Amino acid sequence: MGLGNRFLITALLFGTMGMALGLAMGASHDFTLMPVHAHLNLLGYVGMFIAGLYYRTAPEAAESRMAEVHYWANAVGVVMLTGPLAGLLLGGAPQLGLLVLGGGVILISSMMLFILIIAMSVLRSPGVTIVPAE
Repeated sequence: MGLGNRFLITALLFGTMGMALGLAMGASHDFTLMPVHAHLNLLGYVGMFIAGLYYRTAPEAAESRMAEVHYWANAVGVVMLTGPLAGLLLGGAPQLGLLVLGGGVILISSMMLFILIIAMSVLRSPGVTIVPAE
């Protein structure tokens, strides 16, 4: 399975988890885990889906080792941020905040890596530009 497809499938899993959590919160009228719901949907579903679409349209970028690192950093970062955040919001040990912070750092690093991957892809294909020339 190609990297773009792995991003898409993982995005759908995170999106399903986020939607299920939203449904459970709505049914119970307990919105304590709203930040977890938001992060699962935005970082896990939307962010990974966009990356998956990019890698499907730029297969040369998907073949790099950096792209593989991007996938794992993004997936691990979402889990490392949302799981401990849920525990923290439900009254768990304050030390969970360190895992949430670590997950956030991994996710920001993943985004910076994605920026680099796209920039390198654009530089390798001079006929393709992000912003049209005037």
